[in-house]
Amino acid sequence: MRLLYIHDTPLTSEEANLIQVVHMCQAFTQNGIVVTLALPEPPGTVIIDYQSFLAERFGFNPDFSIVTYSKVSLFGRFRFVGGYLGVKKLLKGVYADLCFIRNASFLGAVISERIPFLFESHNTIIHIGSKFMNHFWTRRVIKSARNQKCIGFITISQALADHWKTRGIPENKILALHDGFSEAKFDKVKNKSIARKELDLPDTGKMVMYLG
Repeated sequence: MRLLYIHDTPLTSEEANLIQVVHMCQAFTQNGIVVTLALPEPPGTVIIDYQSFLAERFGFNPDFSIVTYSKVSLFGRFRFVGGYLGVKKLLKGVYADLCFIRNASFLGAVISERIPFLFESHNTIIHIGSKFMNHFWTRRVIKSARNQKCIGFITISQALADHWKTRGIPENKILALHDGFSEAKFDKVKNKSIARKELDLPDTGKMVMYLG
């Protein structure tokens, strides 16, 4: 199977979602899937060899290929839909049995090419910053999920799955998958008191932390 993972963050980004996507693509390849990761061209940066750049930055040699598409914005606005035309052009030249997307603005391009796809939802809100646009894109997501080419609607929690079910996403397409982690990084666990000392944390008392 050939999987095209379309993401909307350039390889030079410092955002955490890029780290997650890169590791997802590597995990897919390790399970026998031929993966191509599509990313927007990094603004103001010329990268000759994306494979080497990724290996240097993330510390492993990727088993998947990387392609780029053009993403534009107008006076710093409309970034949400800025990659639509670039992705539409990309889909004309990249063969895929399946697309994996998490940006609603790419749905139309993928559906128009009649490519089966998976959509991954991370939030109850599709468009942040505008209630009108959020309403518009939410309706688009629900309609797209009902399309026969949508073979799965992934959510990162059961609570989010329940939300989208109430909004009209077909229950048989919803799959709740909590974020994974590398067990290898937790093979050796430090003594609690040593770890607290290294992090300059109090020796006693409860702490509440968010880890991502």
